[in-house]
Amino acid sequence: MNRTSLLTFAVLFLATAWSTPADAKKKKRPIRKADNIGLGLGVTGNATGVSGKYYLGNNLSAQAVVGTWGLTGEAPDGLKLAANADVLAELPVVAKFDAFKVAPILGASGWLRMATELTEMGAGAVAGVSLLSKQQPITLSLEYRPTYGIINIPKKQALDLVGFGVQVQYVFPASRLR
Repeated sequence: MNRTSLLTFAVLFLATAWSTPADAKKKKRPIRKADNIGLGLGVTGNATGVSGKYYLGNNLSAQAVVGTWGLTGEAPDGLKLAANADVLAELPVVAKFDAFKVAPILGASGWLRMATELTEMGAGAVAGVSLLSKQQPITLSLEYRPTYGIINIPKKQALDLVGFGVQVQYVFPASRLR
C-alpha cells in the first residue's frame, strides 16, 4: 500500500470521526457488538475493494475484502480478481482520546488472487489497531499482514513479511438490520 492511499483513508476517518450529528449525544451505541455489520473500503495487500466485517461478539469478528489486485503494477494485464478473509480477535481498548478509542486486533487470514494466467492462494496473520470513533459508528483499522503463498501457479511458494493493510468501515447496528 502506498502512502497516498494510507493518508487518504486516515483523512477520511478523522474528518468523519470529529463530525458530530445533532443526535449523536442522545444515541451512543457500541461498535463492537454481536451481529453489528461494518461496510466500507479495504486494502489488504492482496485485495483492494469493498470491505465488510461481521461482529460475532464483543471480542470476535469475521472480515472480508473483495475486489481487485495489482494496482501497483505487480500483476499481469487483464482481469484481476481478489478476495481476502480474516478471523479477528477484537482486543480491549488500550487508549482513549477526545474523538476516538484505540483497540488492538489479532487474527488469521486467507487470500485468493486470480488473473488471466496466474492463480495464487495463501494464508497469513493480522496484527494491528482499530481506531473506533466516539462520535460516529466508524472504524479505521491499520494492519500488519505477513503472508505465505501456499499455491502460486506458475510461480513457487513465497513468504512475504512486508504487508500492510487499512480498512475504513461504517458500522450498522444489528437492530437496524432486522
